[in-house]
Amino acid sequence: KPKADLSRAGEAADLLGRAERPVILAGGGVLASGASDLLLSFAEKRGIPVANTLMGKSAFPDDHPLSLGMAGMHGTPEANLALTEADVIFALGTRFSDRTTGRLDSFAKGAVLIHGDIDEAEIDKIVPSQVSLLGDARATLEVLEGRTPPAERGAWAEKIRAWKDEYPLSDPETTDFVPSAIMERVKDASGENWPAVADVGQNQMWTALFYKTSRPGAFLTSGGLGTMGYALPAAMGASLVGGKTPTVCFAGDGGFLMNCQELETCARYGIPVKIFVLNNHALGMVRQWQELFWDERYSATTPQSPCRFDALAEALGVKGYGCDTLEELEELLPEMMDSPGPALVDCRIAREELILPMVPAGAALKDFLHRVKV
Repeated sequence: KPKADLSRAGEAADLLGRAERPVILAGGGVLASGASDLLLSFAEKRGIPVANTLMGKSAFPDDHPLSLGMAGMHGTPEANLALTEADVIFALGTRFSDRTTGRLDSFAKGAVLIHGDIDEAEIDKIVPSQVSLLGDARATLEVLEGRTPPAERGAWAEKIRAWKDEYPLSDPETTDFVPSAIMERVKDASGENWPAVADVGQNQMWTALFYKTSRPGAFLTSGGLGTMGYALPAAMGASLVGGKTPTVCFAGDGGFLMNCQELETCARYGIPVKIFVLNNHALGMVRQWQELFWDERYSATTPQSPCRFDALAEALGVKGYGCDTLEELEELLPEMMDSPGPALVDCRIAREELILPMVPAGAALKDFLHRVKV
C-alpha cells in the first residue's frame, strides 16, 4: 500500500475554512478511491464549487448547483474563471496535465494550492503546492471532513452564476443538428444507470461538456494516452461487466474506423451497445487547430472516408440508422434505445462544427475562445 502523510490536514482544513473563493478540482483519483460520496457531502456542507478534470468527470454530479463542469483546454468558462480567481484551490487526485492548467505561469497564480494525491511523485511535479496531502482521496476527505468547518459562500456562488449566464455552453432551444443537441436527446432517451463511453477527438470533448452524468463511474474515456478507437471496445466491456447493461458509445468517424470490426462481435454476442458516430467526414480536432491557428492550411484531415456507417453496421449484423436532422434523430431514438441488442446511428453533422470553449495552446485559462463564426 502506498505510504500516506496527512500531517498537514489541519493546515489544509484551516485554509479551506477561511477561504472566500475556494474551488475543488476533482481528478480521476476521486473515482479510483471511491470517494465521490464524501466529495459531495464535503462540498455541500461548505458551499465549495467543484470543477473536474476530464478523467474526473462523474466524480461529482454534473447537474449539481455546485458543479462547475470540466476545467482546462475545452473546459467550461465558469470552471476556468473560478480557478483563475480562486483564493484557495484544493486539487484532489489529479496530476495537473497541460490540458488542465493552460499556461503554467498563470495557473493558480493568486491562490493557495492544496494538492492531495496518492502518488508522491506527482506532488509539486508540475504545479508547486503550498500544502501537500499524500494519500488516497477517500482517506484524505475522511480526515478533512472532521476538521473543516461549514461555511456559506453566497457572494462567490453569485459570481459563478453570473459567469454561467454570460457564457452559456449551448443554446437549449436550437433545432440545428449540432453535438450539444444530439447529446441532450441521447441522454434523455438513455436509461438512468447506463454508462457512457467517449472516444478521442472532438467527440470526447463534446461528450465531456454536454452529456450530463450524475453517477460515479458513469463516464469512461481514454485520457492521457488519448487512444483513438477506444470507445467501441470499452463500451462492450462496460456493458458485459454490468451483465449486458445497455451502454452509450460516442465516437467520431476517424476513431470509429479504427475498431469498427468489433460491430460483428457485438452482433454475435448480443452486446447492447448504442453507438452514435458523430460523422463530420474529417479528423475534426486536428482540422479545428488548422482552421483556427494555421490559417486554414488543411493537411491530412479532410476529406475523410465516404463510409456510410449505417450500411457498415448492417453488413456486420448490427441495426444501422442514418440521420441528418434533430427531427430524424428524435424519431429513431425510441426504437433504437428500446431494442435488445446493439445499434448504430450515423449522425452526419457539419464538417465545420467546432468544440468550444477552447483555450489556445500557450494561453491562460481565462483567455478562452467562446464563440467563433466559421
